[in-house]
Amino acid sequence: MNDEYADIVFLFDLMFKDLSAFRYKYYMSNYKILFHFESEVFSVIEIKRFLPNETDKSRIYFWLLFDKQETTLRKLNFVSMSSEAETEFRVFENERLIFDKQEGVLVLNSEEFYLNAVSADAGLNPGFQQAIAEFLP
Repeated sequence: MNDEYADIVFLFDLMFKDLSAFRYKYYMSNYKILFHFESEVFSVIEIKRFLPNETDKSRIYFWLLFDKQETTLRKLNFVSMSSEAETEFRVFENERLIFDKQEGVLVLNSEEFYLNAVSADAGLNPGFQQAIAEFLP
């Protein structure tokens, strides 16, 4: 099945299904996951949005924190980044993230949450997907 035909079938299905599926497909094609971490409690990702005429990096790159228990998503307010050998450091207004290719530690309200690195190509859980689709303007 070619892509145009698949899109027509997809749009036809939308007449009878939830609009959130369309929002997810549309927004997934407009950003790329750069980093992805998971714990029992949180999912953390960095995304790069595809905005052709945008030069402001704060509108292109986002770190997002998804609380799995509350099913809430919020943007982490980026302050700075650095790296040392194989370790990356990200500082946000109220959080810190230290990570490498296998794992990370999110420091949130003086509490540490251990995260496992997930392939950027791995799928997101449906609640997280929906939250991102609703978050992106």
